[in-house]
Amino acid sequence: MPTEQYNSPGTYTWTCPAGVTSATVECWGAGGGGSGITSNAYHTGGAKGGSYAASTISVTPGTGYTVVVGARGVGGTTGGASQGYPSSFGGGTVSAAGGHPSNAFTQVSVQASGRTTSNGTTTGQTTVAGSDGGASWAGSTTGGVGGAGANGGSGGSAGSGSASSAGNGGFPGGGGGGCGRSSAGSQLGGHGGDGRVLITYTVDTTGPSTPGTPSASQASSSGYTVNLSWSASSDSSGVSGYRLYRATSSGGALTYIKSVSGTSTTDNPGANGSYWYAVDAYDPFSNYSSQSGRGAVTVDVDTTPPANVSGVAWSYTAATGALQLYGWSLIGDATRYRVYRDGSLRGDTGSNTNSYTDNVGANTDFSYTYRITSVDAAGNESSGYSLVVSRDTTPPSVPTWASYSATGTTVNLSWNASSGSPSFYHVYRNGAYLKLVNAPTTSTTDVPSLSGTYTYTLYAFDASGNQSSVSAGAPVTVTYPYNNMAML
Repeated sequence: MPTEQYNSPGTYTWTCPAGVTSATVECWGAGGGGSGITSNAYHTGGAKGGSYAASTISVTPGTGYTVVVGARGVGGTTGGASQGYPSSFGGGTVSAAGGHPSNAFTQVSVQASGRTTSNGTTTGQTTVAGSDGGASWAGSTTGGVGGAGANGGSGGSAGSGSASSAGNGGFPGGGGGGCGRSSAGSQLGGHGGDGRVLITYTVDTTGPSTPGTPSASQASSSGYTVNLSWSASSDSSGVSGYRLYRATSSGGALTYIKSVSGTSTTDNPGANGSYWYAVDAYDPFSNYSSQSGRGAVTVDVDTTPPANVSGVAWSYTAATGALQLYGWSLIGDATRYRVYRDGSLRGDTGSNTNSYTDNVGANTDFSYTYRITSVDAAGNESSGYSLVVSRDTTPPSVPTWASYSATGTTVNLSWNASSGSPSFYHVYRNGAYLKLVNAPTTSTTDVPSLSGTYTYTLYAFDASGNQSSVSAGAPVTVTYPYNNMAML
């Protein structure tokens, strides 16, 4: 069992080692100084020994605690003997008082031996008085013997009449002896013994008990989450937590997953398959238990998406802006349908129904690509059915002529393309429909059967059938080499 001693007076810091939560602390206060003499007419008493205190207390690893070791009391001559200083631990959590000095100069009435011990209890710590120094008797040449040290140093013996020096108190904490009469004049009393602090502790190197084998189950058939729980470990220092491991075969290597403080958690292996789980426990000092047994679970999640819908129809209500998609085929294992517009999710039907209404704005033109997907209870989603819906009420711009002329009996017509994505043009001659010209072509020819002046006009049309206003007229004169007009 490790023990740390502090035997020299001073102030120290004891840092609690890892794995230590309890320590027994013993403190000895320093002994007081004994009284001296100034002539052979006096015989003096011994000083008090320092007290002893012991207690087992809780400590925290890594924390520093103040240790104070008391210095001895100094023996005096004409009085002046000093008190012994106290020793303590942890700011007074455990404390032992120093011994009182002796400053008596009158001769004592008896040759006295010092007191040995006196016991008591204060706030949970055992206290024992230190051994006192011996006294000198006026009628004898032999001083009293210091008290025997039961838990500390013995008291110093008193000086005799012929040999006036007094004995010092023993270490730790013995009181100094008093001086006897002496023809040699002034003599010092005995010094007290210094204090002491002793710390004894046990380091926890034992891991917790082995936790129970985890119970593992799939939380839901629609997801990969596994619920895990196990019976707790025990440890004298307390269990700090558990480490979770996972393997993909009964005897395969375990991979660390995470640490948890309790006895239950969840894991998501992310794929179908069989898995084996184990745990171990650890205490505050990183002592680990043996690994538990392995608990098995099979994860089986539906990963097959439902079929796509088909046969989607649509309608638009200009007054409200509601665009309704409806009429698609219902899919047996679908629980709802998602509607996307130009790649962005617009909504979810919330049930196995075949209609959805989107708002695209009242009285507006639009062109959107919608995609409708099927979703099953496991969250699997089909690739989807796509359709383009559009509304266009804006006609192309009025076409303008680039050139028009006649070469012989052939009329050459050319115009500038309309804006607004025209699909085709209608060509009229003298107000009568002549022909259709598909965009992007912007030219054509005509061969009238008779000489004369002809006026050509144009209309542009888009894919929605919107028609532009009529163009300006383009007059072209055609002359045949003979007067076929006269023949008419």
